[in-house]
Amino acid sequence: MIGHATWNAALGAVKVLPVLTEVSKSADFAIVGRAHFVRRTAFSFSFSFSFSFSDARSLLVTIDFRRGRWLNEPVNAEVTEDSLRITTDAKTDFWRETYYGFTRDTGHFLGIPAADGFTAEIRVQGEFRTLYDQAGLMVRIDETRWVKTGVEFTDGEAFLSTVVTDGRSDWSVSQPFKQVDDFYIRVTLSKGAMRIQASRDRSFWPLLRLASFPVAETYEVGPTACTPERSGLSVHFSEFTIGPATTKDLHDLS
Repeated sequence: MIGHATWNAALGAVKVLPVLTEVSKSADFAIVGRAHFVRRTAFSFSFSFSFSFSDARSLLVTIDFRRGRWLNEPVNAEVTEDSLRITTDAKTDFWRETYYGFTRDTGHFLGIPAADGFTAEIRVQGEFRTLYDQAGLMVRIDETRWVKTGVEFTDGEAFLSTVVTDGRSDWSVSQPFKQVDDFYIRVTLSKGAMRIQASRDRSFWPLLRLASFPVAETYEVGPTACTPERSGLSVHFSEFTIGPATTKDLHDLS
């Protein structure tokens, strides 16, 4: 496919993964080679180019977890360049009003700034066994506008769960696969539309949710975990990447 892409981001990133090239006979250009960025405390970059591509994963940026900013940092957290291990504090949660009547903004979240038009992926590993144990990705504008999505234990089973909050929270669950002690979660956000997918093998990505989400100049995106009913859930996050929003068809689950 021949296309045009513009992506602006402000990331504490460490490296752009090798660009996969594909030369089209109908085009007189192609992307060739590798690109690397020097590590800094924080920086912004933008690029605009025409290119031939078959997979937006070729432009994913590997995120250095150490560049994240904590909201409610847990007492026990081990952060390295390519890994985050946390143990949740007691009675941590994100929720606003709906059904229960309370508002909670006490969950653990490590945020990386990103501009509109991105796809973020992360690997999540843990043993989710107690009511409302949860871990995954969060996208956040502020305390009243955010999304959390990933695994959540409820009614005796682990489900893939999404909470979309714009003033008030909603909640949806699905179970495209049952083994969620080790899985990947993907969030794509572009022009007010959020597409959420999950995978066991990073090859098949069933859709969990297509939702409206407010357009903003910048967002924060990153790993999140909560245990509303207890403390002591250990979660390992790794393989955290952000790149341009995928342009694949909604029903393309690859």
